[in-house]
Amino acid sequence: MAQMNYRLWSHKDKMMVYFNDSAFAEHYHLEGTEQKLMKFTGLFDVNKMPIFEGDILLERLEDPESQQAIETEYEVIYSNQHAAYVIDESYHKDGSYLFPLAEALASSKYKIIRNIYR
Repeated sequence: MAQMNYRLWSHKDKMMVYFNDSAFAEHYHLEGTEQKLMKFTGLFDVNKMPIFEGDILLERLEDPESQQAIETEYEVIYSNQHAAYVIDESYHKDGSYLFPLAEALASSKYKIIRNIYR
């Protein structure tokens, strides 16, 4: 099966629809109301699942001193400033420290736990 490059959340139907063709996705998007078109980032999580804009990723690290797991969630967003997909690693999630998603995935294991709508 071909990789779906776009997905669309329909608030009305409360469902995610996947597309491979951007023209069809844009047409579908324009015909509906309150819909959000999200693009595939070209990257995959630790379980080899495709990562899209709007996905929430979980990073789990172990604190060497306390031996306890530290879990942090990050939303995948597109940054025009970086011209890339990023995660917001700032303490207050205010966009003050955006980190390139590709670099984050190369240095740690992230898994998709949900998206911004579910």
